[in-house]
This record gives sequence, structure tokens and C-alpha cells, in this order.
Amino acid sequence: MPKSLSDSLKRIHYGKSLTELSHQLPMSQRQLERQFKQWLDVTPKYYQRIWRVKNALEYLKTHTKIGLAELAIDFGFSDQAHMQREVKTFANITPKAFIQYYR
Repeated sequence: MPKSLSDSLKRIHYGKSLTELSHQLPMSQRQLERQFKQWLDVTPKYYQRIWRVKNALEYLKTHTKIGLAELAIDFGFSDQAHMQREVKTFANITPKAFIQYYR
């Protein structure tokens, strides 16, 4: 895996946006997209969406009392409805059902 891709993944994991990534790396956004597609078979945006849902659900496992609207904002979703759609898309479960499972 190229170092530039590894650096990109680390920055995504720290919550950097794709625009911030393209400004911080010595490559264009299009080059970054090609590397992601070649090595991970997804776009940077898609990877970022998966990562955000994964982190939100991991947090929810141990913090079942948090409000879903607060969780959505804390993990970078635009609102609770956006988070619910993304979680349903990637995890095939709603956040509420996920909380009930882990109680």
C-alpha cells in the first residue's frame, strides 16, 4: 500500500474531511480517489461513510444512554435522520434496534 494512501487512512480516522485530505497530501483529490479505488475498491467518501458508522456503533455499544441526535452530531452526521439512514445502509439495523440489542 502506498504511503500516501496509508497517510490518508490515518487522517480519515482522525476525522479529516476529503477536502482537508486533498490539501494536506502531495496529490490531487482525483489521484487520491484512484488510489482508494485501486487498493480498497471503494472511493474515499464511501470509506469515510463506513468508518463513521462503524465508530458510532462501537461507541453505542458502551454508551447506550446517549441520545441519538447527540450521537449523530458527535460522529459527524448532519442530523439524526442522516445517521439512521447510514447505519441502516451499512449495518442493516437501526440505531434504536442496535441499542436494544446491547442493553
